[in-house]
Amino acid sequence: RKLLSVLLAFALILTLLPTAAFAAYSDTGNHWASQEIAKWSDMGIIEGSNDIFRPDDPITRGEMAVIIDRLMKYRIKAENIFADLEQDFYTDAVLKANVAGVILGDADKVRPTDKITREEAAVMLGRSLGISESTTAPSFSDASDISSWARGFVSAMSAKQYVEGDAGRFNPKDPITRAETVKILDNCISAVYSEGKEYTGDVSGIAIVNAPGAILKDMTITGDLIIAEGVGSGDVTLENVK
Repeated sequence: RKLLSVLLAFALILTLLPTAAFAAYSDTGNHWASQEIAKWSDMGIIEGSNDIFRPDDPITRGEMAVIIDRLMKYRIKAENIFADLEQDFYTDAVLKANVAGVILGDADKVRPTDKITREEAAVMLGRSLGISESTTAPSFSDASDISSWARGFVSAMSAKQYVEGDAGRFNPKDPITRAETVKILDNCISAVYSEGKEYTGDVSGIAIVNAPGAILKDMTITGDLIIAEGVGSGDVTLENVK
């Protein structure tokens, strides 16, 4: 009877938990990035649609802006001066990323619906995470194909093992896939603190605080701690944090 009571209670708890905590997609079960996709979906940074994630589909520049905005929770939005930026789900994220210097555009175009290339993704993510550009040439065999404006970020992120190539090539002009984007996030970021509560435990990699009221206690962060714009005018408390 006691066992039955415990099982019934556990079943009730499961029905009350949000479904996002058990995010699963019908097309990612056997994918090489299935664990990363599930992890970052549960965190609310990425999402699919109708039980489908489409891991090998390309991602657009506008969608990348949305992902970065969910990480940083930018608060300031630029005036829309872009001729090709109409109102859509990504519009505010693009305008906030523009103020933050993450997505700059070219003249009056920002190309939100264009597939983002691997080198563009490295630049946008590098800028958002405050990664310093490297003056060392990238070690990829196709390094000469990397645009001059992207070379510093690709080199820096490659040196930190945030981005990877394929058979020694970076393929900078290829569109980056949704799964590849998630993998880079997972390589870069080890913790995201999005609630006003106490957190403990050591971190190896980048840690991001994007909510006011967060308390980090008794931890060593072997990497960067980013107090993101989402904290606003609120407080973040560090107690015995190295």
